[in-house]
Amino acid sequence: KVGVTSGLSMITKLLKHAPKAFTQQPRLFERALALLYSLWGSSHSRGIIQVLRELPDFWRSVCAPLLGKPNPLPDDLFKPVDEGEGEGLPAETAVSRCYQLACQTWALQIVALELYHRTPFGIDASLVGVINELATKTKWEVWMKPFMATSFEPSVVAELRTAASRLGISLGNFKTLRTPSHSFGADYVYDTSLLAKKFAPQRHEDNVRDLFELLPVANLAWSLADAECAVVKALALFMESLVFRHPWLFTASPAPKPKAGGADGEAPAASARPLASA
Repeated sequence: KVGVTSGLSMITKLLKHAPKAFTQQPRLFERALALLYSLWGSSHSRGIIQVLRELPDFWRSVCAPLLGKPNPLPDDLFKPVDEGEGEGLPAETAVSRCYQLACQTWALQIVALELYHRTPFGIDASLVGVINELATKTKWEVWMKPFMATSFEPSVVAELRTAASRLGISLGNFKTLRTPSHSFGADYVYDTSLLAKKFAPQRHEDNVRDLFELLPVANLAWSLADAECAVVKALALFMESLVFRHPWLFTASPAPKPKAGGADGEAPAASARPLASA
């Protein structure tokens, strides 16, 4: 069992309230799913994985991002932000959506690994139920369509580069340092605070104001673009595992019966190959 003092105890608490965590605390839920994915990708975590599989409604909780919908984006998301107004509600909604997309990415990758490494009779019944729900209630084409949507606005990026050109600067010199804690938002690609220090004496000049109005909006556009690309790649891995390893699930057919002398649900090691790289 997962003990109270276990490092996984917080994750199990989040999983109990997965739909709410997905909509209201997506950044925290994204970190929890990222940890689960690291366990599924490690050959040394089989014992922990088995404990997690046996948790009540585990697979429905992991798949909550796939059964739910990310928060809608505001219509004025890519409107330049006047200096002094701050990021505001549209930006907060966009960042939240990025983390919801990241939750979907991790969930798809976890299920893809589970489907790839399990035989038909070794897949948990609750996971089969979730996948059948997707196949029979919404149909695959309808379910996949939202994953293909893009909200990227290239005109914002073009306007930012024009504003930087007027000031004679190369934005490439002001890129945000990518670290494990790197986050979506107004500093996603270019470091706003670093640019603010450089232009502190000129902040009230029109060209400088234009730059700082466009900068957080462009960073949000790139945040969304990367989050959307990641979820499409994860969807491809999920569909690869589903269609090629378990076509019966894709068509909502009965599971094939195990062959004589079959294993305990793990796919034979000799037939295993890595999933295609994202």
